Amino acid sequence: MARMIPSIWPHETLSSAERRLYNALEEQLDDDFTVIHSLPWLDETRKIFQQGECDFLVLHPEHGLLVLEAKSGGVNYDGPSRTWLRPGGGRLNKDPFLQAQESVHHFNRLLRREVSGWSQSNPPFGYAVVFPEADQILGRLPPHVTPQLIIAEPDMDCLQDRMVSLLQHFRKPKSRMSGDVYRAAIERLLPEFQIVRSLSSQLDDQERGLARLTAEQIRLLEAMDGNLRLLVEGCAGSGKTLLALEKSMRLAHEGKRVLLLCFNIPLADWLRKRVGEAGLPIDVFHFHGLCEHVVRATGGTFEVPADAGSSFWEEEAADMLSQSLPGFAKRYDAVIVDEGQDFCAHWWIPIEELLENPDEGQLYIFHDPEQNIFNRENGFPFASPNLRLRVNCRNTHQIASFVNEMAGLQSRPADFCVPGSEPVEHVVASDEEELQEASRTLQELVEVEKVDPQRIVIIGRRRLENSPYAGATLLDGLRIASEVDAIADGAAIRYATIYRFKGLEADCAVLTGFRRPADGIPSRELYVAASRAKMLLHVMYRE
Repeated sequence: MARMIPSIWPHETLSSAERRLYNALEEQLDDDFTVIHSLPWLDETRKIFQQGECDFLVLHPEHGLLVLEAKSGGVNYDGPSRTWLRPGGGRLNKDPFLQAQESVHHFNRLLRREVSGWSQSNPPFGYAVVFPEADQILGRLPPHVTPQLIIAEPDMDCLQDRMVSLLQHFRKPKSRMSGDVYRAAIERLLPEFQIVRSLSSQLDDQERGLARLTAEQIRLLEAMDGNLRLLVEGCAGSGKTLLALEKSMRLAHEGKRVLLLCFNIPLADWLRKRVGEAGLPIDVFHFHGLCEHVVRATGGTFEVPADAGSSFWEEEAADMLSQSLPGFAKRYDAVIVDEGQDFCAHWWIPIEELLENPDEGQLYIFHDPEQNIFNRENGFPFASPNLRLRVNCRNTHQIASFVNEMAGLQSRPADFCVPGSEPVEHVVASDEEELQEASRTLQELVEVEKVDPQRIVIIGRRRLENSPYAGATLLDGLRIASEVDAIADGAAIRYATIYRFKGLEADCAVLTGFRRPADGIPSRELYVAASRAKMLLHVMYRE
Protein backbone atom coordinates (compact mmCIF):
# COMPACT_ATOMS: atom_id res chain seq x y z
CA MET A 1 0.00 0.00 0.00
CA ALA A 2 1.34 3.43 -0.96
CA ARG A 3 2.25 6.06 1.59
CA MET A 4 -0.46 8.69 1.22
CA ILE A 5 0.04 12.31 2.24
CA PRO A 6 -2.25 13.28 3.85
CA SER A 7 -2.90 9.83 5.29
CA ILE A 8 -6.66 10.45 5.51
CA TRP A 9 -8.77 11.88 2.72
CA PRO A 10 -9.36 15.62 3.31
CA HIS A 11 -13.14 15.92 3.46
CA GLU A 12 -13.05 19.60 2.51
CA THR A 13 -12.01 18.49 -1.01
CA LEU A 14 -15.23 18.11 -2.99
CA SER A 15 -13.88 16.70 -6.26
CA SER A 16 -15.30 13.22 -6.84
CA ALA A 17 -12.53 12.50 -9.35
CA GLU A 18 -9.80 13.33 -6.85
CA ARG A 19 -11.46 11.24 -4.14
CA ARG A 20 -11.78 8.21 -6.41
CA LEU A 21 -8.19 8.54 -7.63
CA TYR A 22 -6.91 8.95 -4.05
CA ASN A 23 -8.57 5.71 -2.97
CA ALA A 24 -7.36 3.80 -6.03
CA LEU A 25 -3.75 4.95 -5.61
CA GLU A 26 -3.78 4.03 -1.93
CA GLU A 27 -5.14 0.55 -2.59
CA GLN A 28 -3.17 -0.41 -5.70
CA LEU A 29 0.32 1.07 -5.44
CA ASP A 30 2.94 -0.88 -3.53
CA ASP A 31 4.84 0.27 -0.46
CA ASP A 32 7.65 2.01 -2.37
CA PHE A 33 5.32 4.68 -3.74
CA THR A 34 4.69 8.00 -2.03
CA VAL A 35 1.63 9.97 -3.13
CA ILE A 36 1.16 13.64 -2.22
CA HIS A 37 -2.31 15.07 -2.76
CA SER A 38 -2.90 18.73 -3.68
CA LEU A 39 0.60 20.21 -3.75
CA PRO A 40 0.80 23.93 -4.63
CA TRP A 41 3.98 25.46 -5.98
CA LEU A 42 5.55 28.78 -6.91
CA ASP A 43 8.48 29.29 -9.26
CA GLU A 44 10.50 32.29 -8.11
CA THR A 45 13.38 31.75 -10.54
CA ARG A 46 11.73 33.82 -13.27
CA LYS A 47 11.26 37.58 -13.45
CA ILE A 48 7.55 37.14 -12.77
CA PHE A 49 6.40 34.53 -10.29
CA GLN A 50 4.71 31.52 -11.86
CA GLN A 51 2.41 29.51 -9.66
CA GLY A 52 0.37 26.36 -9.90
CA GLU A 53 -0.93 23.29 -8.11
CA CYS A 54 -0.89 19.63 -8.93
CA ASP A 55 -3.66 17.31 -7.81
CA PHE A 56 -1.31 14.37 -7.18
CA LEU A 57 2.44 13.99 -7.16
CA VAL A 58 3.62 10.36 -7.23
CA LEU A 59 7.21 9.51 -6.37
CA HIS A 60 9.02 6.16 -6.64
CA PRO A 61 12.76 5.47 -6.07
CA GLU A 62 13.09 3.60 -9.36
CA HIS A 63 10.25 4.66 -11.65
CA GLY A 64 10.60 8.36 -10.91
CA LEU A 65 8.25 11.32 -10.62
CA LEU A 66 4.73 11.54 -12.01
CA VAL A 67 2.22 14.40 -11.77
CA LEU A 68 -1.47 13.59 -12.17
CA GLU A 69 -4.32 16.02 -12.78
CA ALA A 70 -7.77 14.62 -12.00
CA LYS A 71 -10.93 15.79 -13.80
CA SER A 72 -14.48 14.85 -12.96
CA GLY A 73 -16.67 13.71 -15.85
CA GLY A 74 -15.09 14.46 -19.20
CA VAL A 75 -13.86 17.43 -21.23
CA ASN A 76 -14.34 18.85 -24.70
CA TYR A 77 -11.56 20.52 -26.64
CA ASP A 78 -12.23 23.24 -29.24
CA GLY A 79 -9.24 23.41 -31.55
CA PRO A 80 -9.81 26.77 -33.30
CA SER A 81 -10.14 28.63 -29.98
CA ARG A 82 -7.81 26.28 -28.09
CA THR A 83 -10.22 26.14 -25.19
CA TRP A 84 -11.17 23.28 -22.91
CA LEU A 85 -14.84 23.01 -22.05
CA ARG A 86 -16.85 21.03 -19.54
CA PRO A 87 -19.51 18.77 -21.07
CA GLY A 88 -22.25 20.68 -19.27
CA GLY A 89 -20.85 24.04 -20.32
CA GLY A 90 -18.27 26.30 -18.83
CA ARG A 91 -14.61 26.77 -19.66
CA LEU A 92 -11.65 25.27 -17.82
CA ASN A 93 -9.23 27.91 -16.59
CA LYS A 94 -6.20 26.01 -17.86
CA ASP A 95 -5.27 23.31 -20.28
CA PRO A 96 -5.04 20.32 -17.88
CA PHE A 97 -2.22 18.70 -19.86
CA LEU A 98 -0.10 21.85 -19.93
CA GLN A 99 -0.94 22.37 -16.27
CA ALA A 100 0.40 18.92 -15.40
CA GLN A 101 3.41 19.44 -17.65
CA GLU A 102 4.32 22.75 -15.99
CA SER A 103 4.01 21.18 -12.55
CA VAL A 104 6.24 18.20 -13.22
CA HIS A 105 8.93 20.34 -14.85
CA HIS A 106 8.86 22.72 -11.90
CA PHE A 107 9.21 19.93 -9.34
CA ASN A 108 11.98 18.22 -11.27
CA ARG A 109 13.94 21.49 -11.55
CA LEU A 110 13.42 22.12 -7.85
CA LEU A 111 14.70 18.69 -6.86
CA ARG A 112 17.68 18.90 -9.23
CA ARG A 113 18.56 22.27 -7.75
CA GLU A 114 18.06 21.54 -4.06
CA VAL A 115 18.38 17.79 -3.45
CA SER A 116 21.89 16.39 -3.53
CA GLY A 117 22.01 13.24 -5.67
CA TRP A 118 18.79 13.85 -7.61
CA SER A 119 20.58 14.90 -10.79
CA GLN A 120 22.93 11.92 -10.57
CA SER A 121 19.98 9.56 -10.16
CA ASN A 122 18.27 11.27 -13.12
CA PRO A 123 14.92 9.52 -12.60
CA PRO A 124 12.18 9.61 -15.25
CA PHE A 125 9.54 12.29 -14.81
CA GLY A 126 6.24 12.71 -16.57
CA TYR A 127 2.61 13.63 -16.29
CA ALA A 128 -0.91 12.55 -17.16
CA VAL A 129 -4.52 13.64 -16.82
CA VAL A 130 -6.89 11.22 -15.10
CA PHE A 131 -10.61 10.98 -15.94
CA PRO A 132 -11.89 8.36 -13.48
CA GLU A 133 -15.47 8.73 -14.68
CA ALA A 134 -14.90 8.81 -18.48
CA ASP A 135 -14.30 5.71 -20.61
CA GLN A 136 -14.06 6.86 -24.25
CA ILE A 137 -11.94 9.19 -26.39
CA LEU A 138 -13.89 10.65 -29.32
CA GLY A 139 -12.27 12.64 -32.10
CA ARG A 140 -8.66 13.51 -32.69
CA LEU A 141 -6.37 14.65 -29.91
CA PRO A 142 -4.49 17.98 -30.12
CA PRO A 143 -0.79 17.77 -31.07
CA HIS A 144 0.45 18.05 -27.46
CA VAL A 145 -1.73 15.18 -26.19
CA THR A 146 -1.32 11.44 -26.81
CA PRO A 147 -3.49 8.54 -25.59
CA GLN A 148 -0.72 7.55 -23.18
CA LEU A 149 -1.22 10.84 -21.30
CA ILE A 150 -4.87 10.02 -20.63
CA ILE A 151 -5.80 7.68 -17.80
CA ALA A 152 -9.50 6.89 -18.06
CA GLU A 153 -12.03 4.76 -16.18
CA PRO A 154 -10.87 1.44 -17.77
CA ASP A 155 -7.34 2.09 -16.43
CA MET A 156 -8.48 2.62 -12.84
CA ASP A 157 -8.09 -1.06 -11.92
CA CYS A 158 -4.47 -1.29 -13.12
CA LEU A 159 -3.03 2.04 -12.11
CA GLN A 160 0.43 0.87 -11.09
CA ASP A 161 1.15 -0.87 -14.40
CA ARG A 162 -0.35 2.02 -16.32
CA MET A 163 1.76 4.61 -14.50
CA VAL A 164 5.03 2.64 -14.74
CA SER A 165 4.45 2.15 -18.46
CA LEU A 166 3.72 5.84 -18.92
CA LEU A 167 6.92 6.93 -17.16
CA GLN A 168 8.95 4.61 -19.38
CA HIS A 169 7.56 6.50 -22.38
CA PHE A 170 9.25 9.61 -21.00
CA ARG A 171 12.51 7.89 -20.08
CA LYS A 172 13.57 4.46 -18.97
CA PRO A 173 15.06 4.45 -15.46
CA LYS A 174 18.85 4.24 -15.25
CA SER A 175 19.03 2.92 -11.71
CA ARG A 176 17.18 2.99 -8.42
CA MET A 177 17.91 6.13 -6.42
CA SER A 178 19.32 5.70 -2.94
CA GLY A 179 17.12 5.82 0.11
CA ASP A 180 18.85 9.01 1.26
CA VAL A 181 18.06 10.82 -2.00
CA TYR A 182 14.48 9.56 -1.98
CA ARG A 183 13.90 10.71 1.59
CA ALA A 184 15.57 14.06 0.90
CA ALA A 185 13.29 14.61 -2.09
CA ILE A 186 10.18 13.99 0.00
CA GLU A 187 11.47 16.26 2.76
CA ARG A 188 12.08 19.02 0.20
CA LEU A 189 8.59 18.68 -1.22
CA LEU A 190 7.07 18.56 2.27
CA PRO A 191 9.41 20.56 4.51
CA GLU A 192 8.68 21.61 8.04
CA PHE A 193 9.18 25.28 8.75
CA GLN A 194 8.23 28.00 11.16
CA ILE A 195 7.82 31.72 10.76
CA VAL A 196 8.86 33.03 14.14
CA ARG A 197 9.58 36.32 15.78
CA SER A 198 13.09 36.63 17.12
CA LEU A 199 13.39 37.48 20.77
CA SER A 200 14.99 40.76 19.73
CA SER A 201 11.83 41.70 17.81
CA GLN A 202 9.64 40.77 20.76
CA LEU A 203 11.77 42.92 23.04
CA ASP A 204 11.30 45.87 20.69
CA ASP A 205 7.52 45.52 20.93
CA GLN A 206 7.61 45.15 24.68
CA GLU A 207 9.85 48.21 24.93
CA ARG A 208 7.29 50.29 23.05
CA GLY A 209 4.60 49.08 25.43
CA LEU A 210 6.52 49.70 28.64
CA ALA A 211 8.08 53.08 27.86
CA ARG A 212 5.02 55.16 28.57
CA LEU A 213 3.19 56.56 31.54
CA THR A 214 0.05 54.98 32.89
CA ALA A 215 -3.13 57.00 33.19
CA GLU A 216 -2.61 56.94 36.95
CA GLN A 217 0.82 58.52 36.59
CA ILE A 218 -0.44 61.21 34.25
CA ARG A 219 -3.10 62.11 36.80
CA LEU A 220 -0.38 62.16 39.44
CA LEU A 221 1.70 64.61 37.41
CA GLU A 222 -1.28 66.91 37.15
CA ALA A 223 -2.00 66.55 40.87
CA MET A 224 1.56 67.59 41.69
CA ASP A 225 1.02 71.11 40.43
CA GLY A 226 -0.59 72.35 43.61
CA ASN A 227 2.09 71.08 45.98
CA LEU A 228 5.30 72.75 47.07
CA ARG A 229 6.36 69.63 48.96
CA LEU A 230 5.57 66.09 47.89
CA LEU A 231 6.71 62.58 48.78
CA VAL A 232 6.08 60.05 46.00
CA GLU A 233 6.45 56.47 47.16
CA GLY A 234 6.46 53.75 44.52
CA CYS A 235 7.44 50.15 44.06
CA ALA A 236 10.27 49.17 41.74
CA GLY A 237 9.17 49.60 38.16
CA SER A 238 6.41 52.07 38.97
CA GLY A 239 8.02 54.82 36.92
CA LYS A 240 9.39 57.03 39.68
CA THR A 241 12.46 58.04 37.69
CA LEU A 242 10.42 58.70 34.56
CA LEU A 243 8.00 60.82 36.57
CA ALA A 244 10.81 62.74 38.26
CA LEU A 245 12.33 63.46 34.87
CA GLU A 246 9.01 64.46 33.34
CA LYS A 247 8.17 66.75 36.25
CA SER A 248 11.60 68.38 36.02
CA MET A 249 11.14 69.04 32.31
CA ARG A 250 7.65 70.46 32.79
CA LEU A 251 8.94 72.86 35.43
CA ALA A 252 11.83 73.87 33.15
CA HIS A 253 9.37 74.57 30.33
CA GLU A 254 7.60 76.93 32.73
CA GLY A 255 10.85 78.87 33.03
CA LYS A 256 11.78 77.61 36.48
CA ARG A 257 15.33 76.84 37.56
CA VAL A 258 15.42 73.11 38.29
CA LEU A 259 17.88 70.84 40.08
CA LEU A 260 17.39 67.11 39.46
CA LEU A 261 19.17 64.90 42.00
CA CYS A 262 19.65 61.16 42.44
CA PHE A 263 22.10 58.90 44.28
CA ASN A 264 23.66 56.66 41.64
CA ILE A 265 26.29 57.95 39.22
CA PRO A 266 25.06 55.86 36.23
CA LEU A 267 21.49 57.05 36.82
CA ALA A 268 22.67 60.66 36.91
CA ASP A 269 24.48 60.10 33.61
CA TRP A 270 21.30 58.67 32.08
CA LEU A 271 19.14 61.55 33.34
CA ARG A 272 21.68 64.11 32.12
CA LYS A 273 21.61 62.54 28.67
CA ARG A 274 17.80 62.69 28.53
CA VAL A 275 17.79 66.32 29.64
CA GLY A 276 20.44 67.14 27.05
CA GLU A 277 18.38 65.54 24.30
CA ALA A 278 15.44 67.72 25.35
CA GLY A 279 17.65 70.82 25.28
CA LEU A 280 16.47 72.02 28.68
CA PRO A 281 18.55 74.00 31.25
CA ILE A 282 18.20 71.50 34.09
CA ASP A 283 21.13 70.81 36.40
CA VAL A 284 21.51 67.06 36.97
CA PHE A 285 23.75 65.59 39.66
CA HIS A 286 24.12 62.52 41.81
CA PHE A 287 24.40 63.72 45.40
CA HIS A 288 28.17 63.40 45.75
CA GLY A 289 28.63 64.94 42.32
CA LEU A 290 26.67 67.92 43.62
CA CYS A 291 28.94 68.09 46.65
CA GLU A 292 32.03 68.14 44.47
CA HIS A 293 30.53 70.68 42.06
CA VAL A 294 29.61 73.17 44.79
CA VAL A 295 32.90 72.77 46.67
CA ARG A 296 35.02 73.29 43.55
CA ALA A 297 32.79 76.13 42.29
CA THR A 298 33.51 78.02 45.50
CA GLY A 299 37.27 77.49 45.26
CA GLY A 300 37.46 74.53 47.61
CA THR A 301 39.19 71.19 47.19
CA PHE A 302 37.18 68.00 46.97
CA GLU A 303 39.57 65.09 47.35
CA VAL A 304 38.30 61.57 47.89
CA PRO A 305 40.61 59.69 50.29
CA ALA A 306 42.09 56.47 48.96
CA ASP A 307 40.56 54.62 51.87
CA ALA A 308 37.25 56.51 51.77
CA GLY A 309 34.58 54.66 53.69
CA SER A 310 31.04 55.31 54.78
CA SER A 311 32.10 58.16 57.08
CA PHE A 312 33.40 60.15 54.11
CA TRP A 313 30.47 59.44 51.80
CA GLU A 314 27.77 59.84 54.41
CA GLU A 315 29.20 62.59 56.64
CA GLU A 316 32.24 64.46 55.36
CA ALA A 317 31.09 65.07 51.77
CA ALA A 318 27.77 66.47 52.97
CA ASP A 319 29.57 68.67 55.52
CA MET A 320 31.79 70.10 52.77
CA LEU A 321 28.65 70.87 50.76
CA SER A 322 27.04 72.69 53.70
CA GLN A 323 30.18 74.70 54.40
CA SER A 324 30.49 75.77 50.75
CA LEU A 325 26.87 76.79 50.15
CA PRO A 326 27.20 80.35 51.52
CA GLY A 327 29.70 81.10 48.75
CA PHE A 328 27.66 79.34 46.06
CA ALA A 329 25.48 81.90 44.29
CA LYS A 330 23.17 79.65 42.32
CA ARG A 331 19.79 78.73 43.74
CA TYR A 332 16.79 76.87 42.32
CA ASP A 333 13.04 77.26 42.12
CA ALA A 334 12.55 73.49 42.33
CA VAL A 335 14.58 70.49 43.47
CA ILE A 336 13.44 67.05 42.31
CA VAL A 337 15.05 64.06 44.04
CA ASP A 338 14.96 60.47 42.79
CA GLU A 339 16.20 57.51 44.88
CA GLY A 340 15.28 59.41 48.03
CA GLN A 341 15.59 56.26 50.14
CA ASP A 342 19.38 56.38 49.61
CA PHE A 343 19.76 59.89 51.06
CA CYS A 344 20.85 60.32 54.68
CA ALA A 345 18.64 62.42 56.93
CA HIS A 346 21.17 65.24 57.36
CA TRP A 347 21.63 65.63 53.59
CA TRP A 348 18.24 67.28 53.31
CA ILE A 349 19.47 70.38 55.15
CA PRO A 350 21.89 71.55 52.41
CA ILE A 351 19.46 70.35 49.72
CA GLU A 352 16.72 72.65 51.05
CA GLU A 353 19.23 75.48 51.28
CA LEU A 354 19.65 75.25 47.51
CA LEU A 355 16.10 76.54 47.06
CA GLU A 356 15.88 80.24 46.24
CA ASN A 357 12.95 80.57 48.59
CA PRO A 358 12.64 77.57 50.94
CA ASP A 359 9.07 78.57 51.79
CA GLU A 360 7.88 78.87 48.18
CA GLY A 361 10.27 76.59 46.30
CA GLN A 362 9.25 73.10 45.28
CA LEU A 363 10.86 69.95 46.70
CA TYR A 364 9.66 66.57 45.44
CA ILE A 365 11.15 63.33 46.73
CA PHE A 366 10.62 60.03 44.90
CA HIS A 367 11.49 56.95 46.94
CA ASP A 368 10.93 53.25 47.55
CA PRO A 369 11.55 52.06 51.12
CA GLU A 370 12.02 48.50 49.86
CA GLN A 371 15.07 49.63 47.87
CA ASN A 372 16.87 51.03 50.92
CA ILE A 373 19.69 48.49 50.58
CA PHE A 374 22.09 50.76 52.51
CA ASN A 375 19.72 50.67 55.51
CA ARG A 376 19.86 54.44 55.97
CA GLU A 377 17.66 56.50 58.23
CA ASN A 378 16.10 58.77 55.63
CA GLY A 379 14.47 61.31 57.93
CA PHE A 380 12.68 63.11 55.11
CA PRO A 381 12.20 66.83 55.86
CA PHE A 382 8.42 66.45 55.66
CA ALA A 383 5.94 63.59 56.00
CA SER A 384 3.10 64.78 53.79
CA PRO A 385 1.58 65.10 51.31
CA ASN A 386 2.46 61.55 50.32
CA LEU A 387 1.35 59.90 47.07
CA ARG A 388 1.82 56.24 46.25
CA LEU A 389 2.47 54.49 42.96
CA ARG A 390 1.22 50.93 43.08
CA VAL A 391 1.39 49.97 39.40
CA ASN A 392 4.49 48.31 37.95
CA CYS A 393 4.88 49.56 34.39
CA ARG A 394 8.51 48.54 33.79
CA ASN A 395 8.46 44.76 34.01
CA THR A 396 6.48 42.11 32.20
CA HIS A 397 3.74 40.41 34.18
CA GLN A 398 5.97 37.45 34.99
CA ILE A 399 8.91 39.51 36.22
CA ALA A 400 6.61 41.82 38.19
CA SER A 401 5.14 38.83 40.00
CA PHE A 402 8.63 37.51 40.78
CA VAL A 403 9.73 40.91 42.08
CA ASN A 404 6.64 41.25 44.26
CA GLU A 405 7.33 37.83 45.76
CA MET A 406 10.89 38.86 46.61
CA ALA A 407 9.65 41.87 48.58
CA GLY A 408 6.33 40.57 49.84
CA LEU A 409 4.49 43.31 47.92
CA GLN A 410 1.08 43.43 46.29
CA SER A 411 1.76 45.92 43.50
CA ARG A 412 0.17 45.04 40.20
CA PRO A 413 1.53 45.16 36.65
CA ALA A 414 0.18 47.89 34.39
CA ASP A 415 -2.76 46.85 32.25
CA PHE A 416 -0.78 47.46 29.06
CA CYS A 417 2.18 45.31 30.13
CA VAL A 418 2.56 42.48 27.67
CA PRO A 419 3.10 38.91 28.84
CA GLY A 420 6.69 37.78 28.74
CA SER A 421 8.82 34.81 29.67
CA GLU A 422 8.93 33.42 33.17
CA PRO A 423 12.11 34.30 35.08
CA VAL A 424 14.59 31.43 34.82
CA GLU A 425 16.21 30.33 38.07
CA HIS A 426 19.50 28.42 37.80
CA VAL A 427 21.10 26.65 40.75
CA VAL A 428 24.88 26.31 40.49
CA ALA A 429 27.42 24.81 42.86
CA SER A 430 30.61 26.62 41.81
CA ASP A 431 32.04 29.52 39.84
CA GLU A 432 32.93 27.14 37.01
CA GLU A 433 29.39 25.78 36.84
CA GLU A 434 27.94 29.29 36.86
CA LEU A 435 30.18 30.37 34.00
CA GLN A 436 29.08 27.36 31.96
CA GLU A 437 25.42 28.09 32.67
CA ALA A 438 25.84 31.81 31.98
CA SER A 439 27.67 31.07 28.74
CA ARG A 440 24.82 28.87 27.48
CA THR A 441 22.27 31.51 28.44
CA LEU A 442 24.13 34.43 26.87
CA GLN A 443 24.99 32.49 23.70
CA GLU A 444 21.31 31.66 23.27
CA LEU A 445 20.32 35.31 23.67
CA VAL A 446 23.01 36.83 21.45
CA GLU A 447 23.70 34.20 18.80
CA VAL A 448 20.29 32.53 18.43
CA GLU A 449 17.77 35.16 19.50
CA LYS A 450 19.85 38.04 18.05
CA VAL A 451 19.60 40.21 21.14
CA ASP A 452 22.04 43.14 21.04
CA PRO A 453 24.63 42.68 23.83
CA GLN A 454 23.96 46.29 24.86
CA ARG A 455 20.46 45.21 25.92
CA ILE A 456 21.87 42.71 28.42
CA VAL A 457 23.38 43.35 31.84
CA ILE A 458 24.91 41.04 34.44
CA ILE A 459 24.07 42.35 37.91
CA GLY A 460 26.17 41.09 40.80
CA ARG A 461 26.57 41.64 44.51
CA ARG A 462 30.33 42.07 44.09
CA ARG A 463 32.54 44.10 41.80
CA LEU A 464 33.51 42.48 38.51
CA GLU A 465 37.05 41.76 39.70
CA ASN A 466 35.68 39.87 42.72
CA SER A 467 32.98 37.97 40.85
CA PRO A 468 32.99 34.62 39.02
CA TYR A 469 33.31 36.63 35.79
CA ALA A 470 36.61 38.27 36.79
CA GLY A 471 38.71 35.93 34.67
CA ALA A 472 36.11 35.49 31.97
CA THR A 473 36.38 38.68 29.98
CA LEU A 474 35.80 36.37 27.01
CA LEU A 475 32.95 33.95 27.64
CA ASP A 476 32.86 31.63 24.62
CA GLY A 477 33.49 34.61 22.38
CA LEU A 478 31.25 37.04 24.26
CA ARG A 479 33.03 39.89 26.00
CA ILE A 480 32.10 40.79 29.58
CA ALA A 481 33.09 44.32 30.59
CA SER A 482 32.54 46.87 33.32
CA GLU A 483 29.98 49.60 32.70
CA VAL A 484 32.51 52.11 31.43
CA ASP A 485 34.30 49.65 29.16
CA ALA A 486 31.00 48.26 27.84
CA ILE A 487 29.89 51.72 26.74
CA ALA A 488 33.05 52.04 24.65
CA ASP A 489 32.73 48.48 23.34
CA GLY A 490 29.28 48.10 21.79
CA ALA A 491 29.68 44.34 21.44
CA ALA A 492 30.38 43.73 25.13
CA ILE A 493 27.91 42.71 27.82
CA ARG A 494 27.84 45.02 30.84
CA TYR A 495 28.63 43.86 34.33
CA ALA A 496 27.45 46.12 37.17
CA THR A 497 26.94 45.77 40.88
CA ILE A 498 23.47 46.03 42.31
CA TYR A 499 24.58 49.23 44.06
CA ARG A 500 25.73 50.87 40.82
CA PHE A 501 22.83 49.71 38.69
CA LYS A 502 20.09 50.55 41.16
CA GLY A 503 17.72 53.03 39.54
CA LEU A 504 18.56 51.81 36.03
CA GLU A 505 17.04 49.11 33.88
CA ALA A 506 17.88 46.72 31.06
CA ASP A 507 15.85 44.57 28.71
CA CYS A 508 17.61 41.40 29.87
CA ALA A 509 19.32 40.82 33.20
CA VAL A 510 21.39 37.96 34.58
CA LEU A 511 21.76 38.09 38.37
CA THR A 512 24.78 36.58 40.07
CA GLY A 513 25.95 36.11 43.65
CA PHE A 514 22.52 35.65 45.23
CA ARG A 515 21.23 32.85 47.41
CA ARG A 516 17.68 31.69 47.05
CA PRO A 517 15.69 33.34 49.86
CA ALA A 518 13.90 31.17 52.37
CA ASP A 519 10.17 30.81 51.86
CA GLY A 520 8.27 33.82 53.09
CA ILE A 521 11.39 35.86 53.88
CA PRO A 522 11.74 38.93 51.62
CA SER A 523 15.09 39.70 50.01
CA ARG A 524 15.58 43.44 49.55
CA GLU A 525 18.71 43.04 47.41
CA LEU A 526 17.12 40.46 45.14
CA TYR A 527 14.03 42.67 44.86
CA VAL A 528 16.14 45.59 43.70
CA ALA A 529 18.28 43.56 41.31
CA ALA A 530 15.45 41.57 39.72
CA SER A 531 13.33 44.65 39.16
CA ARG A 532 16.04 46.05 36.84
CA ALA A 533 15.04 43.47 34.19
CA LYS A 534 12.26 44.75 31.99
CA MET A 535 11.60 41.70 29.86
CA LEU A 536 13.96 38.78 30.51
CA LEU A 537 15.41 37.63 33.81
CA HIS A 538 17.86 34.87 34.69
CA VAL A 539 18.96 34.33 38.30
CA MET A 540 22.08 32.33 39.16
CA TYR A 541 21.56 31.02 42.68
CA ARG A 542 24.53 29.60 44.55
CA GLU A 543 23.89 26.40 46.47
